[in-house]
Amino acid sequence: MAKGIRIKLSGKKRYLLASAQAIAKYREVVGRELAAKSTWSNLSIWDLLVIAWACLLHEDPELKIEDVGKAVYAQSNLAELIGKISETFNAYDWELNK
Repeated sequence: MAKGIRIKLSGKKRYLLASAQAIAKYREVVGRELAAKSTWSNLSIWDLLVIAWACLLHEDPELKIEDVGKAVYAQSNLAELIGKISETFNAYDWELNK
């Protein structure tokens, strides 16, 4: 199994993994297709938290979206999260649909 892109949340090293399961979880929660260009051009903070949460579920299936939000807020690292999410999906060379 791929390890993913490392990010530090709540003092722990975690790995964001852009798996098919993560993409499916995002769609289940948000109701939009993550592989659509229109989704990426209109991301809200909620979307970013859901993407991060979904990409972390491979490590901790009990993780909650709120836990990710609290960790990001506590560390004031939203900019880092955005960069890591971008890096995660670029690493897997996802081809976005129109």
